[in-house]
Amino acid sequence: GLGNDFIFKEKPVKFTEIQSYPDWQDNRVGALDLTDAQSDEYVDLCASVYGGQPAHQIFGYPSPIQGNDMDLECQLASHGLYCGDSSGYNDPRAKPLEARKDQWVLLLQLDSDDDAGMMWGDVGMLYFWIRKDDLKSGNFDNVWMILQCS
Repeated sequence: GLGNDFIFKEKPVKFTEIQSYPDWQDNRVGALDLTDAQSDEYVDLCASVYGGQPAHQIFGYPSPIQGNDMDLECQLASHGLYCGDSSGYNDPRAKPLEARKDQWVLLLQLDSDDDAGMMWGDVGMLYFWIRKDDLKSGNFDNVWMILQCS
């Protein structure tokens, strides 16, 4: 019963193990104190793992478009704080919740993909996040999805 705009083209799937890397905005990368040239090389390395294909992946580090704090966004939103602007992040309840943001892991990242007819916003990505405990128990009822686009 879905309209044609909601049915995507069939596309073969091939699973290949890749090495994902933290985004350049990640504190661990910032601690490396890279030069501008090294930073450019690092960004190129991160993108190269997809071999010029859309950046679809299961697990690993996300490839954020708008920010590297999606784990925090999931933690706050799942506790009722609005994250569409700064209000949720500035809410007094946010600080104690922040300590548990590491309980969230990337489950699935879906890139915009011309071959499949998928366009998320303005050439964006969908990121599906799950709590580690829910993943271990096979509970997918509390997965959070975040859309980022340019």
